[in-house]
Amino acid sequence: MVNKNIRPFTLIIFVLFFCNLFFGHGFQILTFVNIPLNYLFLIILVLFTFNKHTFSILKIIKINSIIYFFLFLNFIRLILNTSEFGLIALRDATYSIDMLFLFASLFIFSNAEAFHKFVNFLKFSFFFVFLFIVFWFFNDFFEKFSPRISSVTGQSSSLFFNWSTISFYLIWFSFYRIIFSDKKNKILDLVILLSFILFSLIVFQRRFIYLCLISLFLVSIFFNKKDTFKILTILLIGIMVIPILNYIGISLEGKIGKISNIFFFVEHLSSALPGYTGNDNEFIVSSGTAEKRLEFFSYVLQKQLSNLYLFLFGSGFGQPLIDFVATGGITVREPHNMYLTIFARSGFIGFILFLLINLRLIKIWFETYNFLKIKKNSLNYKLLIFSGIYFLFIYVMGLSDSTLSNNYYSINFYILWGMVISLNNLCRLNENFSNS
Repeated sequence: MVNKNIRPFTLIIFVLFFCNLFFGHGFQILTFVNIPLNYLFLIILVLFTFNKHTFSILKIIKINSIIYFFLFLNFIRLILNTSEFGLIALRDATYSIDMLFLFASLFIFSNAEAFHKFVNFLKFSFFFVFLFIVFWFFNDFFEKFSPRISSVTGQSSSLFFNWSTISFYLIWFSFYRIIFSDKKNKILDLVILLSFILFSLIVFQRRFIYLCLISLFLVSIFFNKKDTFKILTILLIGIMVIPILNYIGISLEGKIGKISNIFFFVEHLSSALPGYTGNDNEFIVSSGTAEKRLEFFSYVLQKQLSNLYLFLFGSGFGQPLIDFVATGGITVREPHNMYLTIFARSGFIGFILFLLINLRLIKIWFETYNFLKIKKNSLNYKLLIFSGIYFLFIYVMGLSDSTLSNNYYSINFYILWGMVISLNNLCRLNENFSNS
């Protein structure tokens, strides 16, 4: 389906993907006449890209009924809650509203040319990762050139240089060259992979990074055991260099503290267990956040199980799920767990529907993988693998954060799923496309 009229909507999808990927929280809270810019673009996409072709594809892959029911339940609740609590309800309903981007993406990628354009777009984004690393090193200078904006919840952020997603896209794009390279510069590909991962590990020291990498390597063993162990060995060797650097006087210090050896990461990850402080009490703060999260979980579960209505249909959108105010008077709205957040807001029925949708999407991913695995050098296969890493990271991050409550993760999440569904459909219709 080649249509020149699709081009402006393809551009919108690509711009949204780019801005949410790199500008993160700043772009999420950017509004026009009090409406998030993300959703102004979504309105345009809904008006011009939703059609019978899109809906028929969802019907063919047998996911349409579940999605429609999930959206119906959440949107009815959203309409009622918006009239009561205002636009803040939109923010709480992100994980359901942003599913509409899947429909728009499905329409865009129904045109086979869009896949080649997206490959070029990722190539440009990979270059921009390097640029943003430079920006980060000189962040005090560059932040002066970015406007500051405020959200409806009182949060303030730099629009362009807020670094809310840098730790995520560094580990995601660390695998870009390994997947998309023509194999002529294997050493360079491995150097980039090692540099991006170590930079993210050392500087940002986020536990979700450790979990994402561990999960990725465990899953990758089932797809390509040889290359997985090779990359893992190189990464471990890179980490083993850290004590040598410390010995010669090169200090490696990040968000939490100074890294002297690999056990820093082991202890930091262990501090996710409430009460764990480590040998030198270095992780008292991070262990304290783990205890606080446990309190959040307990509070939310007790509330949702307090009566049958809350259990089945949830608390809805507009009110914080937990009773906690962080430093600066900022209200914390979710219990730092994506799955618990969805259960609390949409109830048991909505949560089960969400699980069914995502299990079906994962099955579609594997079906598409079986179509394409014969031609592992094809761009379509590489797109599938690269998007699969993104999906895995989102599902894993959801254990420690309300990931899909953030536009800058959820919009790209659903855009990529729309692409995968289109890829699956085109592979079914055209065997030659599977090899392109």
